[in-house]
Amino acid sequence: MIGCNNMELLSLERRKKEWQSFLAKGWPSKKLESWKYTSLKPLAESGFNFVSEDSLQPSHELLKKAKSHLMDNANALVFIDGLYNPTLSQGEDFHLKFVADEEASSLSPGSVDQLNFAAAKMKVVVEIPPHKNLNKPIHVLSLASQSKTAAAIRLEFHVAVGAQVSIVEEFLSTAVSAHSGYTKIVAAPGTQINYLRLQDDNEESYHLGKTDFQINGPSQVHSLTVHLGSRVARHELTVDINSAEAEVQVLGATVARGQQHIDNFTAIHHNVGGSTSQQLYKGILDGESKSIFRGLVRIEKQAQKAQSDQLNNNLLLSEKAEADSLPQLEIFADDVKATHGSTVGELNEEEIFYFQSRAIAKDKAIALLSAGFVQEVVFKLSDAALREWAQRRINEKLQSVKGLQV
Repeated sequence: MIGCNNMELLSLERRKKEWQSFLAKGWPSKKLESWKYTSLKPLAESGFNFVSEDSLQPSHELLKKAKSHLMDNANALVFIDGLYNPTLSQGEDFHLKFVADEEASSLSPGSVDQLNFAAAKMKVVVEIPPHKNLNKPIHVLSLASQSKTAAAIRLEFHVAVGAQVSIVEEFLSTAVSAHSGYTKIVAAPGTQINYLRLQDDNEESYHLGKTDFQINGPSQVHSLTVHLGSRVARHELTVDINSAEAEVQVLGATVARGQQHIDNFTAIHHNVGGSTSQQLYKGILDGESKSIFRGLVRIEKQAQKAQSDQLNNNLLLSEKAEADSLPQLEIFADDVKATHGSTVGELNEEEIFYFQSRAIAKDKAIALLSAGFVQEVVFKLSDAALREWAQRRINEKLQSVKGLQV
């Protein structure tokens, strides 16, 4: 069983105070360069309840739905409407701490992080012991069920020296909601971490999330962010590399249709030399959907011999779909290797004709080519269970895009 201290909630008074502080500093707007392509004005004016009372006990049907989405042969941490659910949660070889107080002074004004801080009803710290190899992934499932209400979770993973862990964070909603997830992952020396973040919220919902990696020793970290749902989604991913010989791979996959708007913002900071980072984000866009990728790599003056590669590729299945790509490099050291690039294009008609000439229907050819396009990202994950989970969910989404059957 999971070892844990007493479960405590962040006080309603504190959350109301932080919410008023957030409102006083203002919602992020297009006047900010990092928010130039995404507006949260509709969410700000929507009448959503961001700081709510404790949720009611989840119904039997809701519990069944949450359970049906859990991975087989995995540890489980389940949150329903922002509250930890001990009935469905199970695991071993790690410890949970529930934290009732947290310092807010370091939060950026009007940030996704600050909004989450105000809306979250609890903070959970997951501690992985030294040299522990978790043979089963930790599946964190956050389910939002209340209409016009914010569901927010706030997590920290402390991965101790020499530990190995695979983490899946999944966000689902059964109602039009504002879903928020903030996760901080602290990696000690000698750790191996595989991390999959998958959001498949209701396509009329909003999703605002942030993942913050602190890499404090030679480690291997693989991260994949998958966007499938939400009307508007924004995910910020930051990586602070504070050790030589750290290897970081930051991956992303987006499949969008209709009027979905997906915004990925990444910032990788090489604070120490001799470290390596690779980024590959891919998007498949149909209908009038839109994606934004803004990726910043900053190599500090003292980070000599750092290496960084960044690439964003997008596939448009519709003339009205749009992809905006803004890779950025800030290099202050003089002995580094750094590349960046982006592409936006359509499927090759000759490749589609090749399939058709072999009696494969056009829709099937488009599905196969689209799946192959995004598989390159998924297959870079070293954990087979996470690869299979991500690919299955992406294939399900592709089937809803023009009815494509993979």
